[in-house]
Parts: sequence; C-alpha cells; structure tokens
Amino acid sequence: MRVRRTILLLFFLLSGFYGNAWAASSPTYPKQPYIIGRDHLGSINVLSTGGSLQSGGNFDAWGNGSASFYINRGFCGHEHLPDFGLINMNARLYDPVLGRFLSPDPYIQAPDFPSNFNRYAYCLNNPLKYNDRTGELFGIDDAVLIAAVLTSVGSMAIDYAIQVLSNIKDANSHPEWTSKDIWVNNIDWFDIGLSGVIGALSGGYATAVKSGVTLSKFGAAFLNNIYLVELGELIATSAIDVTGSGTQKVPIEQFVLRVTIGLLTMEASQYISTKFSEQVSPENRIFFDNTEYSESAQQKMARGNNHSFPESAYFDLSGNISVQRGRDGGLYQHLVIPGYYNGSSGQFEFIKTLDGTITHRFFRPL
Repeated sequence: MRVRRTILLLFFLLSGFYGNAWAASSPTYPKQPYIIGRDHLGSINVLSTGGSLQSGGNFDAWGNGSASFYINRGFCGHEHLPDFGLINMNARLYDPVLGRFLSPDPYIQAPDFPSNFNRYAYCLNNPLKYNDRTGELFGIDDAVLIAAVLTSVGSMAIDYAIQVLSNIKDANSHPEWTSKDIWVNNIDWFDIGLSGVIGALSGGYATAVKSGVTLSKFGAAFLNNIYLVELGELIATSAIDVTGSGTQKVPIEQFVLRVTIGLLTMEASQYISTKFSEQVSPENRIFFDNTEYSESAQQKMARGNNHSFPESAYFDLSGNISVQRGRDGGLYQHLVIPGYYNGSSGQFEFIKTLDGTITHRFFRPL
C-alpha cells in the first residue's frame, strides 16, 4: 500500500490536486487508470477503475465526511488530516465540524460586507456557493467570473484584430515590413492589455448588477463613473504606445486625432446601450442581499400606505430587474414584481443604489 500511495501522490503533484481527471496506478498493481469523480465544489467523491468502484467519499457543504482514498484527498480536493479531524487548505487548517479556520484570514476581500470581518469564517458562511482553494481567498460567482473573462478576452481580441487590419492596410506603404511587423512589432500591447483589464471589470460588474447583486463600494463607484473610466482609458492608450519594438513616441496631432475618434465612439456606444437596456429575471432574494433602506424610504414605510406592504407579499414572486440612470447621474437597479396586495392587482417596485441602499419601495395598483 505504501508503494501505491507514493506513486499516486507523485502523479497528483505533477497534474494538480484540483484539476486532474484521473490518476495512474502503481506498477505493482493492474496497469489501468483510476477515474476520479468530483462534485460541483471540486470534492473527490468517486475513485474507480475499469468500471468498478474502488473507493467513495461523501461530504456535506462544510466538509464533514471521510476521505477514504489512498492519498487522503477529498473535500474540495484538499488534504485531510484524519488523526486530527482537520483539513489542510494550504495556507490555513480548517475544522469542518466548527466550520471555522484555526487561524485568521490575512485578507479581507469584501470590507463593506460585515460577515467578511469574521476572519475565521469559511467562505462568508456560504459553502454551497463558494470554495476556498488556498485558505486565503474564497471563490467568486461563476457567472460573474465567466462574464469578466469573456468580456476581457473579447475586448483584447477585437482590439488586436483592428490593429492587425490597420497594419495590413498600411503595409502597402511600407514594403519593408515583415509578417512579424504586422502581427507583433507594430501592435500596441499596452492598449490591448488595458482594454482587457477594463473589459474584465466592466463585464463582471455589469453581469452582477443586472442579476440584482449588491456591489462593493469599489464596484459601485466603478460603474457609476464608467464614463470617466473609459475616458481615462482613452487618454492613456492615446498617449502611450508600447509595441513589440518597444515604447513609441506619440506625436501630438496623432494623440488629438485618437482622442477625438475615441470620444465619438464612446458617445455612440452610450447612445446604443441606453436605447437597448437589458432586463433579466433573477432570484428576487438576491436583490435584497446586503441591503438597507434609506431614511426617506423608512419614513414612507411608516405611513402605513402602499409603501408599507410586508415582505411576504413579494418574495415568492418573479420579477424583472433593469439598470437605469437617475437624475443625479448615478446608476440604479430597478426591480418590478407583478403581484396582488390589499385587494388589488398591480406591481411592487423597488429602486436601490448599486452598493445596496433601497431608496424607493412602492406597490402600484393597476
């Protein structure tokens, strides 16, 4: 058994404890792969070979269970320490019975979210949604991450394609250019990199806010000032050229032309996005996570009219969320839920700031 465990451990170290799909068997045993099955959190719950179940594990959301595998790996792919009843999450040790780490988290990822200040807590006390690969930083919502990655890659790909096409056009006037000049040397990589970063942030935050999620202070400030962010990106990329041949000097007339074209493009994009705003239908409860009512909203609720309906009246219904710009220029999430209250059919309306303050709450009879 010691030989088998050693060889399996070596293979896992080469392929990754958290990403491998199979592990090789020991030469002293039948030469066939061991197939590893995982759940949505990455926990190893099946180890089989040749269609025959060799070992199995079962874990609850907090990691309680047993890792009966040769390498003592199980919950979220982490190493189990059965003699101590702990799980080694790399940076810190975790107790699945308590649902707490044995040492504090050195990072506070969401300083505006009170639960994150319990630095011994596991994944914001939400282990069905998040997992913790390093023992320091918990995972983020898959949809937001996918949107951020796709937007970033898309922004960089479009930027790169436009520059390549421009180089192909200009190559007729520069017969000395080689293929490398067109595809690499004359590409502004600073422009592409910055557009990828801004694209990731805007795509991720936009997906979150359209799903009704309350953003962090940084996320709310980012989206509320997206025009200034894009303007800053435009000025930076117009003034700085870092190509495959090094940093290039940008003439003032070229800088002015780039900024002018960029401003026109920004205005056109703003007009299009305003005309074609998207609505989504998420879980209504997400909209109300980490929120609070403004003072004016609380005063209206105390009057006992259509502002003061109970929460049970709308929580089990489905509605639509749109993102709108208010009179103050800031972005707001607007939730509309059709329903029935106080003898009338109508719709429940809520408006909240991106960082979670509900400023409007009203039942509108139809």
